[in-house]
Amino acid sequence: MASVTRCFVFDTERDAAVLAYLDGQDKRKKSEAARELMQRGLERGGGVTVGDVYAVVKGLERKLSAGAFVARAGDDDCAEVELSPEAAGALGNLEDLGKD
Repeated sequence: MASVTRCFVFDTERDAAVLAYLDGQDKRKKSEAARELMQRGLERGGGVTVGDVYAVVKGLERKLSAGAFVARAGDDDCAEVELSPEAAGALGNLEDLGKD
């Protein structure tokens, strides 16, 4: 069996969960871990993952630490927090978790 080398570029913010996972792997097992992640993604067919949820939570955590706040529905004393399209899409995908 021949080996093929591929290079990947990661965004330190968007791909933080993937980087943390790979950094936590044994040096000799990083390629195997990356292959397993990609294979699981292919098998899942693009559904919502724990990594997706983690990324949304971390993004909200950054916004909250920067001074944003969350309002209850109907709470007229609070301003709405505007989410990025990526965060809004990821949160929308969470609604589909239990629908299968």
